[in-house]
Amino acid sequence: MDTAVTQSTSKLKFVGREKAYWKEWRQNHKESVKATKAKTRAKNKAKYDAYDKEYKRKWYQRNKQRISQASKGTYPQRREAILARLRAKPISEEQRIRRKAYLRQWHLSNHPKVLVSRRKWTASGKEKICQDKWRKQNPGKIIASRHKRRALKKAATINLKSIERWIQSVRSKPTAVCYYCQKSIPSKKIHFDHIIPLSRGGAHSVENLCVSCQPCNNRKHAKSVQAFVITGQQILSL
Repeated sequence: MDTAVTQSTSKLKFVGREKAYWKEWRQNHKESVKATKAKTRAKNKAKYDAYDKEYKRKWYQRNKQRISQASKGTYPQRREAILARLRAKPISEEQRIRRKAYLRQWHLSNHPKVLVSRRKWTASGKEKICQDKWRKQNPGKIIASRHKRRALKKAATINLKSIERWIQSVRSKPTAVCYYCQKSIPSKKIHFDHIIPLSRGGAHSVENLCVSCQPCNNRKHAKSVQAFVITGQQILSL
């Protein structure tokens, strides 16, 4: 019995000395070991890639919850750096196609989850917030599109791009002057009116648009300039 214990102890000592020896050997031959590993990996690239992919997948599954919590906790600090990195590295057309195909497949396989997420997002009011934010940032586009719908009904001439640029340039100034009463009004309260109404064959173009205050716009409505007369009002010649 004592002999067996002695042999077992000797074996453990030998294994320990062997491990220490090879550890020291690797430390002294780092470059050689590294070159050998790289050579072996190059020869069996497909095998090593498959092994790495499988290892990463299993590791991620084991640590999924921890990774999720860590990402959520540090994302606010990393957000700007992540966005800057994505902007600096544009996506190629091939990557865009692959990503689109992956997202389509993911949506198909996770359809119930996607529906629940969309319902929650809509219920939280984020959609309305996004729409309101877009309206505030693009007042010229909204006004131009409203006039476009009206103009289409009346079959008027449309030059939407130039109208949009003109509206944005007018709104960029702090104040504007009403075309009809010559009063100064804040840019937030100005109206845009067709000098010759669309219902009377006026064109939907910059040449036929003017800045107006709300009272003048409401009173004029679909009248011609000649018919729209207010005491003390100055009418500019067309």
